[in-house]
Amino acid sequence: MVELRMIHDSAGIASMREAQVATRAGHLAAMAQTRAGCQEHAIRGALEGAIFAHGMQCAYNSIITVHGEILHNEDYHHTLEPTDLLLADAGAEYDGWASDVTRTWPVSGKFSPTQRAV
Repeated sequence: MVELRMIHDSAGIASMREAQVATRAGHLAAMAQTRAGCQEHAIRGALEGAIFAHGMQCAYNSIITVHGEILHNEDYHHTLEPTDLLLADAGAEYDGWASDVTRTWPVSGKFSPTQRAV
């Protein structure tokens, strides 16, 4: 079964690429919205809004958190601090095909030396 799932036709590949376009737009929108004093739910809204603007839905419940050690929470009320890292795990779904991207970026816009080393 695993070997069969590794083979995709051109239509499936095209659908995955479409989902990736919206996913990329969502992550870039989230990065642009990220700043100290914002709350996680505002970042989630920006990310998912960009996916919806592409006429797609989220492939799964997005994770947007400054508490990356607790991934699958449903609470997005934390206020972003300048020293925080924000983790985003989100993707778009198009025609039954999903994109799944996880990224972490610094709220300040620049990694500290320790963050960069990790």
